Amino acid sequence: MNSQTIKEIVLDAISKRPKCSLKYYHICWWDDAIQCLPANHTKDQHHNFFGASDSTYIKGLSSYQFKLIEERITAFCKDRKINLCSKSLQANRKKTVRKRNIVITEFDEKRLKTLVLTAGNSKNQINRWLKRLDLILQRAEVVPPKKIQSNRVTMNSKFRLKDEIGNEEMELTLVFPISTAKEDTPDFEEFNVSILSPMGLSVFGRRTGDVIQGRVNISEILYQPEAEGIYDL
Repeated sequence: MNSQTIKEIVLDAISKRPKCSLKYYHICWWDDAIQCLPANHTKDQHHNFFGASDSTYIKGLSSYQFKLIEERITAFCKDRKINLCSKSLQANRKKTVRKRNIVITEFDEKRLKTLVLTAGNSKNQINRWLKRLDLILQRAEVVPPKKIQSNRVTMNSKFRLKDEIGNEEMELTLVFPISTAKEDTPDFEEFNVSILSPMGLSVFGRRTGDVIQGRVNISEILYQPEAEGIYDL
């Protein structure tokens, strides 16, 4: 990864920034890609490299600004062992992001849409996770339970995550919000994660080999109801 590669990726992200009434954007790491998005596109914490008004991007960034962005992106990628090989790779990642690489079952979609509708008027902190879940349901590919791949994380699936940087592993089960951490086991390496949580939303519908937040790998599906012939769990 060199200066020219980073510059190409940044310029490509700037050129594809969406329209924003507030006209203020930041270059950030979002959905496993470097993007230029409205500063208010999310309340979730994520890594930002540079922020400026739309007029600044139209005028063109200065050599100093590019240098600053380059240093920040380089440090970020080095820390997380991310290799931004080329603009074409970045474009492929964005193509994957648009598709979201998310496949879910019709049964899960039905139950989760009901959850969104019944809890959608909530004014507590969980409301933002409901909105994010709603977006996931809108853009996911939906298939019959019998046709879901066995390497996908569905509701009530148990899976193993591996932190590629810290080389640590954890076993989780994706559950509905009423379930919490298991209190009947002393093994805190294994616990339930709610669909209405940052981790739950990140892994839902994803498959083994997918990397979450640039460092956490879904290394193995330990149990999936559909793979066991159970289509209503």
